Amino acid sequence: MQHPPPRIRELAQKWLQGNISAAELAEFNDWYNQFDDEKLILPADSDTPAVIRERILQRLTARIQDEQSLSAPAPKRSRWYAMAAAACLGGLVIVAGQHYGWWSSAPAIHQVNSGMAMQKVILPDSSIVWLKPDSHLQYPDHFGPNVRQVKLTGEALFEVTQRPHQPFVVEAGGYTAKVLGTSFNLRVVPATKGVELSVLTGKVAVAGSKEGQPKQTAVLAARQKLVADSNQFTVKAVVPREQSLLEAGTQYNMNFRRTTFAEVIQRLEEKFNISCQIESEGLPHCSLTVDLTDQSLRQSLDLIAATSNGRYQMQDGNITWSGEGCR
Repeated sequence: MQHPPPRIRELAQKWLQGNISAAELAEFNDWYNQFDDEKLILPADSDTPAVIRERILQRLTARIQDEQSLSAPAPKRSRWYAMAAAACLGGLVIVAGQHYGWWSSAPAIHQVNSGMAMQKVILPDSSIVWLKPDSHLQYPDHFGPNVRQVKLTGEALFEVTQRPHQPFVVEAGGYTAKVLGTSFNLRVVPATKGVELSVLTGKVAVAGSKEGQPKQTAVLAARQKLVADSNQFTVKAVVPREQSLLEAGTQYNMNFRRTTFAEVIQRLEEKFNISCQIESEGLPHCSLTVDLTDQSLRQSLDLIAATSNGRYQMQDGNITWSGEGCR
């Protein structure tokens, strides 16, 4: 079984002691996120109780070691060079305007929202799409090994599962957005034959062009918005009020402050279409402060368990909770 390299152990100690810098925390998260298709964003708050921080670190290390033990050992040089290359990408891949031919073998699924309420769509890779009214999403019933590609007409908020070796591509209104794992809102604007793309977390690369015009590209970071049409290709800031409007009607915001264990679990059930059973007398007494926004189901479960002194078992979409809890 492999163990984290010395640099990562050094960063882990700094995190536990509460004196890790923002750049070091990003380096620590980047290292973890290269190992699988899920994210665990470690809290930077130095006021986080030491016992909770210790539990989170233990779970993080155990998950990485478990995954490494399941795969055949790779040559040391190629493994670390691959990790370094992935880290340099910083979570994005620039769109080159290629065509993937992704519908050739996989049957297409059409999700149409012709009503007034938001529709939740869970894609084959567990990414969540909040399809807004008067919108149409097209995607395959399973993604191929190299790319995850969907087509959008209208507007949707995407929570994309992170898979470093399988980019997520959205085609909309003559433009293409490509990410590895992030959250963003994309709206096609028929009146201007353009799009508006707002990045909530991570980075997104966008490319597109209108007939007779050269291709334009942009790389957007969190809280940036691209307005693109035949007359402009402009990057702006996403203000807090605008982000709140983009999230309205969705279950994207999962930031809890002193919230009962039962309420957190109920929100988790509603978002991920799962069923939870609590077999603990102590867990219902827990009041949780935890941010599960833009986290996968597995990482959400890990963070809840770490902050509540609980344990869970998952089988066929059913989750059983046990543990001492917060007596």
